[in-house]
Amino acid sequence: MVVVAGGTALLGGEAGRPEPRHVATFLMDRTETTRRAYLGYLEAAGRHRPIGWPEGPLDGEEGTLPATEVSWDDARRYAEWAGKRLPTTEEWEKAGRGIDGRPYPWGRLRSADGPNVETARLEPVGSRPVDASPYGILDLCGNVMEWSATAWPGEAGFRVIY
Repeated sequence: MVVVAGGTALLGGEAGRPEPRHVATFLMDRTETTRRAYLGYLEAAGRHRPIGWPEGPLDGEEGTLPATEVSWDDARRYAEWAGKRLPTTEEWEKAGRGIDGRPYPWGRLRSADGPNVETARLEPVGSRPVDASPYGILDLCGNVMEWSATAWPGEAGFRVIY
């Protein structure tokens, strides 16, 4: 896990105009959760693998792919089992944007070799180091979408995803 120092950061905002907000210090995983790590939780909890996952051991690259087809409740349960929690939207943005309100984790300009957003193929977590945030956190802008702890405003039962 990575320590993301607390303080004021430029976050959110309408029409691309981030606003200063205070965020407390928190910890965040350096990469997305791998299938291998999530399988440890599933086995300990006596739960089944998500639809589309292969049977048998998750050897080689298969185990390093991000965990997919995971509901918000299951993501929350996994985080608690691992001694963690899902990040809030403010924490997610601070981890990805740093303190300067950058639009991308790596800076202000789009990068041709940046995150895995233009393909439908999963890649091993952390396989694109150019996608690193100011805190060294990877995959905040690509590969798969992740759950946050924040409820979607005005929509009971819905959560913000990134």
